[in-house]
Amino acid sequence: MSNKKRLVGFLGAVIFIVSLSGCRITLPIFGQVWFPNLIPGLGKKQKKTRVTKAKQPTSQKQTAAKTPDSVEGKVKAAAKDKAGAKPSPPPTPPPPTELICYVTLTDNHLTIWTMSPEVKLTDEVKPTDEHLQLTRESYDSWLPIFSPDGKNIAYLSDANGKANLWVMDRAGRSKVRLTDLDQMTVSKQPNYERIISWSSDSKYLSLVNDGLLWVIPADGFNPQTVDLPVFGERVVSAAWSKKGSILAYFLSKGDKNLGLWLVEPEYKNTTQHLASKLRYPIIEWSHSKDILAYFLNGIVLLYINQKDIQILEMDDANIYLKWNPSSDKKASDQIAYVKANKKGGRDIWLIDNLTDEGVGTRKERLLVKNADFPCWSPDGKNIAYVSTEDIWMIGTDGKRGKRLTISGGWSPDWGKLVNIKGDKK
Repeated sequence: MSNKKRLVGFLGAVIFIVSLSGCRITLPIFGQVWFPNLIPGLGKKQKKTRVTKAKQPTSQKQTAAKTPDSVEGKVKAAAKDKAGAKPSPPPTPPPPTELICYVTLTDNHLTIWTMSPEVKLTDEVKPTDEHLQLTRESYDSWLPIFSPDGKNIAYLSDANGKANLWVMDRAGRSKVRLTDLDQMTVSKQPNYERIISWSSDSKYLSLVNDGLLWVIPADGFNPQTVDLPVFGERVVSAAWSKKGSILAYFLSKGDKNLGLWLVEPEYKNTTQHLASKLRYPIIEWSHSKDILAYFLNGIVLLYINQKDIQILEMDDANIYLKWNPSSDKKASDQIAYVKANKKGGRDIWLIDNLTDEGVGTRKERLLVKNADFPCWSPDGKNIAYVSTEDIWMIGTDGKRGKRLTISGGWSPDWGKLVNIKGDKK
């Protein structure tokens, strides 16, 4: 092979190799020649790549912990926020819908208080949201009675030096004296006679004092006495009917010959003699029917419209009764009464199905021993009473017994409140 052929072959090999790398070379004959890269990627500097292990798939629990949008993540985040947040104050309890007014001794004076039936027992009676003192301890106030609409409380007080009939709202404000009597013969001790009674519409009050029967508007204007049918007899007890404007009252002459009379104050000279020779001056009207109950060798039921009389044969030692105020037909046919026991104390009994004439349907049962002065709750499911000089309550089924006061209490009266949103503490 000639030298020329060898040179051509050498140059061809050089050109081929240079064309693969893509660079410029200078040939003596052709000068600087650019040979594009014929194979992509060849001749370029390769970046070093780091080989890493493949990530393992994250577990569902780890994903939930890292992802706040997941359900479990949200729960954990909320729990974390709650743990770090300040504790919220306890919710404010709703105002009571019922109150019990009662009398207790404060600094040697009789004072009137109210409390919720849900009261928590404390070591002593003191002004709180559950125990509220309504009258001051510089004078005596006693015998509180709620108006049927629950807005006001009538009571007796010697705040002006002489005992008279007063009225105040259920928070102890707006005290108004309704009478201006020179003498009040009503005892300050608890008694069974109906001395004060509200009319069913809460517009009138009746007051028995010194043998006279007063009818007094609740606003205090123009109080009047009822003309008695027989000269020389005295009124000892009176009570308004629960559904109308009839006022029943007992007359006495000495210690004998008690008689029951009816009067409508609008026609104060119209009276009707219903019964005589009654033993105890206790009057109690039914809340659902025009029936009057009183004692005469047992409980007497007097149906006003039919003028029919039924006598429940009972022990003669019965001395006090209160009719269930519930609007429920069955519950309203129930009476609580006080009965003397053989040990010289008193017990509270119940009669179910009082006006039912069916054989064996009327039932008498003992509710609580050593108790006195029963007072019904507005729904007729519970009874407040006095025992061991304190106020207690119990369900009509004999359950849910509870002590309400610990520093003394008597003369309880249970009221249902209305328009409680407008009340101010």
